[in-house]
Amino acid sequence: MQHASPARVRSASPRKRSISPRKGVLQPSNLRRMLHNSLPENELQEMVESLFFETIPRKNVESLEILPMRNERLRCRLLQTVQRDGGVWSRLRIAWHLPGGVNAAEAILHHGIQCDEEHCACGRYGLGGYVALSAAKANAYADSDGAGGCRQLFMVVALPEADIVKGERGIRPARTAADLPSHPTELCFVDSARLYCTCLLRYNWVPTGRREKIATAGSRVSHVVSRTPSRGRRSLGGSTRGTSQSPPDSHA
Repeated sequence: MQHASPARVRSASPRKRSISPRKGVLQPSNLRRMLHNSLPENELQEMVESLFFETIPRKNVESLEILPMRNERLRCRLLQTVQRDGGVWSRLRIAWHLPGGVNAAEAILHHGIQCDEEHCACGRYGLGGYVALSAAKANAYADSDGAGGCRQLFMVVALPEADIVKGERGIRPARTAADLPSHPTELCFVDSARLYCTCLLRYNWVPTGRREKIATAGSRVSHVVSRTPSRGRRSLGGSTRGTSQSPPDSHA
């Protein structure tokens, strides 16, 4: 089985304008090409970066790396689920998942986001595996005090059922649940086969307030947390199965 392989580093720059998703990066044809491994690397990089910065301010991101996933078993599992559901590609959604830690991220590389009861013990909208429908929503769960530092975020292709339900705290839903089914911002899945992590994004998060404070202190960039040695140049993964991060009670 192949695991995530590193792509070339993409550094966030406030001067660079991303291509608007309205120009087609969210079209079913692009998702189909991505899931069939027929999207060229430069187009994949451009699409992922565009989707990420659609809701994340560039000024708060440094040293962005986009690492495409290479897990054929999980990719084929999602494709089979799409076909089993009638091949309705328009129902696929781009979503985001913040792993609970390094071990959880390593486990997701091998096993995907775990949605079974064994790995999901809490959650405001039910017991299952959670994804947010915007990068900003997922990134917000990294901390509650606005601290910066190194972060990891998975971009996920998600296939919710045609009729999702309203999630309830502590209850395992019969199918995919949402915070607000009519206009969801995050989804709770009970079927891991409906989720496939396509890319792992690594970056340094620089809070806006801290940037402004440091700017008056001189040239020393003390707000950047030193990165741990990158493991992206070799196969990533671990034998420990991780727990899917559920939204904490302090968030809506």
